[in-house]
Amino acid sequence: MSYTPNFNEAPNAGAQAEGQNPQLKKGLVPVNGTNPVINESQENPELETPEAAPNAGDAEVVDEPQDNSEPTAQEAAESVDGDAVSESDENDSTSTELPAGQVMYLTEDLANRVLVIQSNRKNPKQIDNKLENLRIHGMLVPGIMDYAIRAHEAGYTLINPQTDEVVGDLEKIKKSLVIAEGNTRFHAWLQANKEHKEHPERPVFDYKFVMNPSPDAETFKNRYRNMNLLNVPTRVNEFAEDALATEKDNKVLECYKAFIVEGLTPKAAGFACCGYEIRKSDLAKLFNGQKLPEYLANSETLPYFKAVFMIVKKLFRGKSENTKVSPFLKGTKVWRWVAIHMNQAKDKKAESEKLINFFKTFPACEMSSIMQAKKSDTQTVEQVVAEILEKCYVA
Repeated sequence: MSYTPNFNEAPNAGAQAEGQNPQLKKGLVPVNGTNPVINESQENPELETPEAAPNAGDAEVVDEPQDNSEPTAQEAAESVDGDAVSESDENDSTSTELPAGQVMYLTEDLANRVLVIQSNRKNPKQIDNKLENLRIHGMLVPGIMDYAIRAHEAGYTLINPQTDEVVGDLEKIKKSLVIAEGNTRFHAWLQANKEHKEHPERPVFDYKFVMNPSPDAETFKNRYRNMNLLNVPTRVNEFAEDALATEKDNKVLECYKAFIVEGLTPKAAGFACCGYEIRKSDLAKLFNGQKLPEYLANSETLPYFKAVFMIVKKLFRGKSENTKVSPFLKGTKVWRWVAIHMNQAKDKKAESEKLINFFKTFPACEMSSIMQAKKSDTQTVEQVVAEILEKCYVA
């Protein structure tokens, strides 16, 4: 049975007319410098008591600009479904959820209750670039949030974005929200606020978001993947991260991820762990519950691929104390050749043993030739390397 978030357990929403400046928390100054800091005289003292709307004002609803009568945070909280929330309605989750489909401003208080999915990408360079853009243009499209409990029910591991610590406390998850799309803009907002506190001259921007509550875990999973993964820029290893977050028993993908951590590119990691380039279209079958191709479904050959990987890694690393693979091995130059021989062999175990012995006794002179290989007018570097390996292997 799915848990239905209750207003008393989830962050509340306040109100602010669109086209007018949101009442920001003290100390946060937007990029244009025109949005006023919250005026003490405008604060509603009723919001300080639990009997009024709990946590009211944590988010500020953005209504239509022609509405000149701005509802207070209390009024917004009481009109979620058009009716005031009376004491008898406090436990009615259908009338006490955050308003769906309304643009709201994220505040510092509410941000402390936002979690992110651990497998969701967090690229520092992308965050820096996005922050630079957002400081100039602001958020042109609102972010999407859902209740964190839905992500938890879908099998995702949730983390605190400000500490990177895994959040496993179910009661805390029930009281939290989750980013239901790419989280780069949210991380940029956190970074902007942190920088502003240390350097007041550095501006911040308003984070706008819309609640899109999922009725169940499966709906959340499908929505999240469609918003964040099923698009052209998403890399195959990010697909694999999401698949492992929810389909935790795929040994091939676990090995694939481990080889990427070792330093291999995604394409090379596929060749090294299972003999094939892992494709997004095949991972989409895993998402949709369709039959997987043999290379993803069959983990019986993994021990043989892993054994070859370890000996090749050791050979090319030499006496280096670096625990990751040699830079030469990051790409597909060696791994595609290994994959071809493993895939052609009927007896994978016997072929892996043959390859292990081959690399154990690989001549130093040929190693030098491989390391210094250069492309020619008719061959790529990878083809030159494969030719050297093949000549030694069949000798």
